Amino acid sequence: MKTIRTMAIAAAAAAAACGGPAASPDASAAQAAQSYQAVGQGMAETVAGYQAAAAVMPDLPACHRGEVTYEARMGGMLDHMQALSGAMDGYMAGAMGEAAADMDCVAAAMRAEYERHRAVACTATDVPPEREEAQHHVATMGGFLEHQRVRYEQMGEAMGVMPSTGDATWTCVHHPDGTFTLDGHDWMPTTPPGPAPSPDPAPQPWPMPCGGMGCPCPGGSMPSGS
Repeated sequence: MKTIRTMAIAAAAAAAACGGPAASPDASAAQAAQSYQAVGQGMAETVAGYQAAAAVMPDLPACHRGEVTYEARMGGMLDHMQALSGAMDGYMAGAMGEAAADMDCVAAAMRAEYERHRAVACTATDVPPEREEAQHHVATMGGFLEHQRVRYEQMGEAMGVMPSTGDATWTCVHHPDGTFTLDGHDWMPTTPPGPAPSPDPAPQPWPMPCGGMGCPCPGGSMPSGS
């Protein structure tokens, strides 16, 4: 991946074409955005699938089967998101300021919630508590994913690889003691998160970025001369 300075130079060189501050980055930056989109969309679909299965689980063996399937899919994607989020934060810090550079923080919060859930999933003696735990988990993961989607779209706008988004989100702080502050609420990962913002548990689709001078400019206009 190119350095943040290289990406900024590439964006600045193309800015005049779009008539604004955001413009198309080089192929390396666009590829990084595409990788983040792929993992985010995959995680959103996995959470939605787990939610649907948990809602109709008939018995505890079904709970175990659903959990094994979920963990097999989600674990690797969490690793991928955590590996990518630091680089995304580097770009966000330069483009939007340090307060917006919290994608790695939320990736860590997602990992913490995932591990909390794994430790208690399918340990009850009846189905209703398991459904409640699963639904709480998917709502929490959905809220975290929606934050990541908004940051990703903000980053795409700053890179010039997608139109402007009107969505806003909260902020995450990861403290040295392992706790988090999510939208002003403190959270210790051994307990379910408190009232951190959560959308409908099925997050919105993650839009694909475009790249190069054929990419629509923020607001939907095309680059000058296209």
